[in-house]
Amino acid sequence: MEGFCSCYGAGNTSTVAAIDTVDYKLQATYTTGSHSDGMAVVGDKLFVADSDYGSGNASVSVIDLKAGSVQTIKHADITNPMQVAAVGNYAYVLDYGTYDESWNQTGAGVRRVAADGTVTRLVDGTAMAVGNNRIYTVYAPYGGDGTHYYIYNITTGQKTEWEPEGIFSPAAIAVDPITGDIFIVSYNANPDTGYPAYNMPSYVNQYSADGTFKQRFDCGVGPISLVFNT
Repeated sequence: MEGFCSCYGAGNTSTVAAIDTVDYKLQATYTTGSHSDGMAVVGDKLFVADSDYGSGNASVSVIDLKAGSVQTIKHADITNPMQVAAVGNYAYVLDYGTYDESWNQTGAGVRRVAADGTVTRLVDGTAMAVGNNRIYTVYAPYGGDGTHYYIYNITTGQKTEWEPEGIFSPAAIAVDPITGDIFIVSYNANPDTGYPAYNMPSYVNQYSADGTFKQRFDCGVGPISLVFNT
């Protein structure tokens, strides 16, 4: 079995290293697009988000793990891809969109990407989690008008908006692959300013798959991700 590591590299290309998970030896190196970041395996292909650091030359690289070849997908809706999740025959890519001169963020959301290069915009989001055959997103664009939460049903294509109870300022979202419960990390409010307290302890809220609040856990300062030990 192989594990994969994306590396920024130099110039306009990056690399992905395939590493044997038993002896940790390098098995192969693939040349990808600029500033490669998140990855996911779909069938016998590895989809790689090449963000180009938001500089205008973004792409999605598709590595054929059997043939060893690399295909580059460029599209108007691929502007700053960062995170990739695999469901069925597709890769679901979270793209951070673009920023104007005042750093106002627009166009962030999830794109469905097929190996043949077809790209489809699905739902707005600046953070995403995938589980229960659904995509859960937090949409809080920099310079935007607030925070919105969406659930996109991969099977039906239906998009619904929901309001998770007790979240002040979301920092990360994830879905438990075993229970299907949703977890959202949030900053607390600074008692002096009313803004998010980035230098104070935060918390995690747990919700059922339908969005019903279950319980809260306190956590440390500056949380950025959730990982399940399954």
